[in-house]
Amino acid sequence: MLTTDPSRKIRVVIAMYRDSSLAGGSLRVGETLANNLDPAKVEAHLLFAYGKPGPVAQHARTPSHFLDARSRFDGGAWLRARALIRKLDPDIVHFMDPVAWLGCAMQGTGRLKLLHLHGRFQPSYMSRSKRLVARTMLSAADALVFISNGARRDTQRLGWGRADAMHTVHNAIECEFFDTLPSRREARARLGLPTDARVMGMVCRLVRYRGCQDAIEILKRLDESWRLAIVGDGPYRVAIEQAAKDAGLTRRVHFTGLMDDVRPALAAFDASLFLARYDSFGLANCEAMASGVPVFALKGEGEYTESEYPLITPENAVCIARSNPADYEAPESAGVLDEISERIRDLGEHPGQYDDMVAKAKHWVREKFDAPVFARKMSGLYEELLG
Repeated sequence: MLTTDPSRKIRVVIAMYRDSSLAGGSLRVGETLANNLDPAKVEAHLLFAYGKPGPVAQHARTPSHFLDARSRFDGGAWLRARALIRKLDPDIVHFMDPVAWLGCAMQGTGRLKLLHLHGRFQPSYMSRSKRLVARTMLSAADALVFISNGARRDTQRLGWGRADAMHTVHNAIECEFFDTLPSRREARARLGLPTDARVMGMVCRLVRYRGCQDAIEILKRLDESWRLAIVGDGPYRVAIEQAAKDAGLTRRVHFTGLMDDVRPALAAFDASLFLARYDSFGLANCEAMASGVPVFALKGEGEYTESEYPLITPENAVCIARSNPADYEAPESAGVLDEISERIRDLGEHPGQYDDMVAKAKHWVREKFDAPVFARKMSGLYEELLG
């Protein structure tokens, strides 16, 4: 185990793929960590393997570095990575994303490697080569951080990596950031949404397992006063647009595209939908709760309701179990879709009845999942790893 001079700051490099909203939740987690570590104790640097400066670098309170690699076979990027690591001289390289080639480029530098895992591994959906790469990376890391206890236990069950190197540190958001929202009228004008409609919204990457098809089915069950706003982009957008067209709902479904700042979207929502077939944590739920938007979820596979440290509880959100959560492909049953649609309809007719749920959600997120809580836990783990 490495030891450091206790009078010296711990120096950490947080490594990620690229500074782009397309990178998803791991980018926001890395940004939140870097900006909230105590600068009196930890000197943090952000390192991006690909691309140019983006939304994080524009607002970062810590230095950002860009390798601008063309691919994992870019020899120049390997040399730049090694030179930068020598220059920054970190105690720990914290891989917020599993940039495999960067880990290989660091071999022999003597730095502790911490790998952040953002969910469970699903070997049945992975090729043989991807399983081999995953197991190799987990075994090579000095420490593994999971964002839920369930994901950590599942990886232990697989036997991938050393159990004594595994830790759980739950995700967080900067709650203060969501204290300031635009007015609903302003937000809807910015997004092109009607001011007099009821709007349920989703913030997610548009891929099949995020449940956007279920959102279309829910909208079909609600009257003309309801609209659906989908914030994000991805390969499944065309399929969602076609599903809305087939259902005769094109006029009632709005796509905002990617948003670096989702506060206008949250300000425009009457309800936030969370319909993912699998999600280990659900950052979008955290942000909706902090913003005072009621969350309506279909409980798929995921650890966000785990008993030890849940994000969603029966008191702070409407969460209805899917009929067959382990089947990612089967259409959801009509009974489940009817049930969640009825709860959303009730919100529209009696919004005051959900005020207590919203207040409890806001308090829960600030107590359990605020950025300073997350940063203190990670700083403590850094100290533990360095002895």
